[in-house]
Amino acid sequence: TVAVLERVVLRTADLDGAVAFFGGLLEGHEEHAARDHVELVWPGGGRLRLEARDGPSGIDRLELAGPAPARVLAGTCFVGA
Repeated sequence: TVAVLERVVLRTADLDGAVAFFGGLLEGHEEHAARDHVELVWPGGGRLRLEARDGPSGIDRLELAGPAPARVLAGTCFVGA
């Protein structure tokens, strides 16, 4: 059985700047927005969730569909979507 990457989740202290980069420069399309997060999608199935949180910016977790158990590898959380 295979696990499939459903979505990458990034944490950022600058949500507006992250949306400008991923949505503007990298042409992600906003699918959903709230005060503390924005969901972006790309043709072909790429999905990114930007979450506004204090602390260092970077990958918070990778959300997987399939049988993969939750775990942490190299400081990144892998969780079921």
